[in-house]
Parts: sequence; C-alpha cells; structure tokens
Amino acid sequence: GWPVATIAPAPWGKVRARNPSVALLLAPSLEVLLQASAAGRAIFLTSVRANHPKAFWGSSAATKAALESLVRCWADEVDGSPLRAVLLDPGTMRTRMREQAYPGEDPATLTDPAEIGPLIVELARSADPGPPTRSVDFIEWKAARAAASPVTPLPDAWSPRRRGWRPVFRRFWTGCRGVQSLCPGMVP
Repeated sequence: GWPVATIAPAPWGKVRARNPSVALLLAPSLEVLLQASAAGRAIFLTSVRANHPKAFWGSSAATKAALESLVRCWADEVDGSPLRAVLLDPGTMRTRMREQAYPGEDPATLTDPAEIGPLIVELARSADPGPPTRSVDFIEWKAARAAASPVTPLPDAWSPRRRGWRPVFRRFWTGCRGVQSLCPGMVP
C-alpha cells in the first residue's frame, strides 16, 4: 500500500481496474447467462479493509468498498431472480500481493489459496446464499467446518493435489469464450 497523499495515478488505476471495474465489466457481460441458469452465482472477493480501513491501504480499502457497494446494488436489482451475488472475504492468504505488502512475513503461516476452493464450490452450489448484506468470511467458515468434522476430505474432482484448480478454471474460461456472442463486453 501507499500513503493516501502519495497515491499516483498509475497504481490507483491498477487497483481500480481489478476491484470495482471487475463488477462493472462482469455484471453486464454475464448477467444474461447467470439469469438463464436455474441458480446463477456471481462470487466476488472482498477484504476486511472495505469496512475497516487501515493506514497505507487507502487505495485497496476505497476500491474494495466500491466493489462491495456495486455488488450489493446489483444483488438488490436482481433480487426477484434466481441469480445471487456473493461477497467473499478470503482473509490473509499466501499470494504475491501479500508477499509484496509484507516481504518479511513467513508464507508458511498463511492460508494456501487452494483451501478456499471448496467454499467457492459450496457457495456456487448453495440453494440461496441470501443477499450480500455481509460478506462470507472464509476463516469463520473454515473454523465451523473444523468444529463440525475434524477431517473433511475434498471430493476427488476438486482435489488441489490431484488435479489442481487450473483445469477447472480453464474449462470455465473456455466455456466463456464459446459464448462471447452472448457476452459482447467480456474480455477473455
């Protein structure tokens, strides 16, 4: 992060392009497809900084707050349909962005991003996650899962060790490219 007084246009543009702009690009591009589904789900990743800003996180906090506002408005607009928008807070994860922000931090103490996959699948399959009045918290979900069942094996199809997540997302994007005529605003 940067002090608010020193945020330059280039880094601001980068952060803005990946947070609220994602919602603005995906909503019109995918809404038709998600509405056609019996239970379309749009899952957006957010951060605790959206509601609890902290020094040096101004650009991230501002854009995540904008993302949350856009997603909540969109969810309200499509409330009468089977489409649901979900806000998901993954917590602190072992990512390149985290490594750049905290270079001295031991990455072994952070959650592996592959661990969030089962929650994303659960949210995508849920009957109705309800309105996104509050974001789904991965850490709370993980703790509840651990309390309910100390060992919850992943189904073979979603095992990060056996197949990885890349094939799943590759099939998703391949499918999206096949329907570009229905999604003119989508960029592959």
